[in-house]
Amino acid sequence: MILTVENLTSFHRQVREARQADVCVVYTGGFPSLTVLRALRHLLRAAPTPPRLFHWGDVDAGGARIAGHLEDSLGTAVVPHLMDASTVRRFGRAGRAGDVRALSRRPGAVGIIARTIAETGLLLEQEAVDPVPVGNASGSVPHQRGG
Repeated sequence: MILTVENLTSFHRQVREARQADVCVVYTGGFPSLTVLRALRHLLRAAPTPPRLFHWGDVDAGGARIAGHLEDSLGTAVVPHLMDASTVRRFGRAGRAGDVRALSRRPGAVGIIARTIAETGLLLEQEAVDPVPVGNASGSVPHQRGG
């Protein structure tokens, strides 16, 4: 598995607190640079079996666009990590979401994230959620940072 992480603090916490031997964690720095995309393409091609690609970022319009950019650039599906409606309801905050209607009609991770924003009416900064191992996000209850 590969997990891309949008925020540097969350990246460091993920690799320290939720380390998994079978997961390659890649920091994107927001929208991934061409170099990061090249590295991800190489990882996807070099794997003996096609790895699942997860993405952990902010649940806002920008986070949805980043997930979509990864899907479009890499030609593979992205699975949102800790970006689900339950997590957003628990840790999210009201804010200016902007118009996510067009994004919500898109397939894949973009649509999933945009529909979560529309459904909950909340936004989520990923730093508000403690990391969990990839594949354990659904069905587990993340803990609020510092709580």
